Amino acid sequence: FLKISESAISNPETIKMLKKVGFNGFLIGENFMKTDNPGKAMRDFVREI
Repeated sequence: FLKISESAISNPETIKMLKKVGFNGFLIGENFMKTDNPGKAMRDFVREI
C-alpha cells in the first residue's frame, strides 16, 4: 500500500522527514497558490527535496 501525507506541507524539510518514515506521496497546493508565481514556487520547493 501507499502512504500519502495530508496537506498543509509548507517546507521541504517536512517532505524529507516524511520520506524517511515511509510516506510515498504528499499533498501540497495551498503553499504554492499563496505565492505570486506558483510554478516557480513549486520548482524551488522540489529542488530542495
